[in-house]
Amino acid sequence: MVVKLRPLTADEVAAGQKACWEHDNDTLWQSLPAVTARGALPRLQRYGFDRVFGAHEKTASLHGERVASLVQHTLEGFNAVVMAYGQTSSGKTTMIRGPHDGSAAKGEGLIAMC
Repeated sequence: MVVKLRPLTADEVAAGQKACWEHDNDTLWQSLPAVTARGALPRLQRYGFDRVFGAHEKTASLHGERVASLVQHTLEGFNAVVMAYGQTSSGKTTMIRGPHDGSAAKGEGLIAMC
């Protein structure tokens, strides 16, 4: 299983929000305490994955490292699934379909790359 982090949006940056997760090549951890109605929860979580793609890594990196070989395998008759899962506004549609604002070059989503 791999994880692709999205960068903060312009609105999030303008509001002074900061990323609350840090990562290395295969681990993701909570760098800021979660804040609830009862106050901050100091317990910081760590999660291991096969690969963590950072917020500034391009979708093309994900495609080249993990998805392209799956496409080739399906052409050879094997089943494969690429699935985007996450909470609302976590970047699923942009990663799969590409930017929707027209500002980026056509073909930057996984579907077009495949």
